[in-house]
Amino acid sequence: MTRLQRTVAGVALAVIVVAGSAVSAMAAGAAPGSTQNPPLAISGPGSSHTANSGTVNSGTLNSGSANSGALNTGTPNTGTPTSGTPNSGTPNSGTVNTGAPNSGTLNSGTGADPAPSAAGSPTPGAGADPVITTYVTYYGWFDNSPPGCDTAFGGCAGGAGTFANPITFATDKAEIPVGTKIYVPAVQKYFVMKDDCVQCDQDWTSRTSDGGPKFRHIDLWIGGKGGNKTDVINCEDSLTQSTSAGKPKQTQVMENPASNLKVSSKPLYNSSTNTCF
Repeated sequence: MTRLQRTVAGVALAVIVVAGSAVSAMAAGAAPGSTQNPPLAISGPGSSHTANSGTVNSGTLNSGSANSGALNTGTPNTGTPTSGTPNSGTPNSGTVNTGAPNSGTLNSGTGADPAPSAAGSPTPGAGADPVITTYVTYYGWFDNSPPGCDTAFGGCAGGAGTFANPITFATDKAEIPVGTKIYVPAVQKYFVMKDDCVQCDQDWTSRTSDGGPKFRHIDLWIGGKGGNKTDVINCEDSLTQSTSAGKPKQTQVMENPASNLKVSSKPLYNSSTNTCF
């Protein structure tokens, strides 16, 4: 064998020896470059299993036993403390704002117009209609100026005394505007301002024996056409009210009254029978 052959043979033998050593090491269970941890037995209190009982990363340590959920089962946070009972709505259930303070009792209608009295006449001043206190006189066909039914603001004096067909009355137009309706409880009739009255003008604008100025005075139309002149004048005087001292007596009437007040069908003067209201 030449020198070269001996050298090649030596190298081959070294390779075989190294390979054999590696195989032996693997058979012994120790991989090159790795170190195996020996088993660690844990048998103390509170632990019922062997940690790392299998392969190093076999999952035994994280098998779920240590973190099985027993400590975090959800019991402390089951929802009971915040189940809704403290804020169940009872404090704001609506009892405080039930509406009772504004239930409408104050506006129940107590202030509505009162019903007429047993006789059918409304009580002056008790309702919503403006009430004025005024001296009430009467005039008719014979003492009109000129005699007849002419009026200062157009048309012939007349009327039936209803809301739809009021009787004419006269006064100073500065005291009560033309076209204004009134209701006179003393005779249970509606009247409308359509005429002028000389004495009424004086009582309103200047000092007179009646009072004045600003002394209220209205003159109501009584009719009388075809009747007895004396009887008509006497009727006017009998309906006009005076105090015991003979002074003008002011009475209450309703200005711009409601339309449903009681109306007497009896005329102030009946020319056919020459009778007064």
